[in-house]
Amino acid sequence: MKALGTRMLAVALSCATLGVGQQVAQAKTVTEDWAVAGMHSGADVEHVRVALLHLPGITRVEVTQATVELTFDNQSVNERQIRAAIAHAGDFQLRQRID
Repeated sequence: MKALGTRMLAVALSCATLGVGQQVAQAKTVTEDWAVAGMHSGADVEHVRVALLHLPGITRVEVTQATVELTFDNQSVNERQIRAAIAHAGDFQLRQRID
């Protein structure tokens, strides 16, 4: 009987450690289009593309001189990180989402 109680305690501790029974945010792959300001050349486009590909969770990047289309895991990367990567790549600014 003691062995059964010990196993039940181990299972309860494992469940608590893993967060079993708690609601956990689910990772979701999303694709978003954004307007971007400040890009004027192919080199600018490439700087932004490379900067975004270095972020965790980014799986696809399409960049033009006016827009960025990203596919990413929304639990691995957020809008603040995306904005920062674009700004760090040059004198560029992520504007609004394009519907």
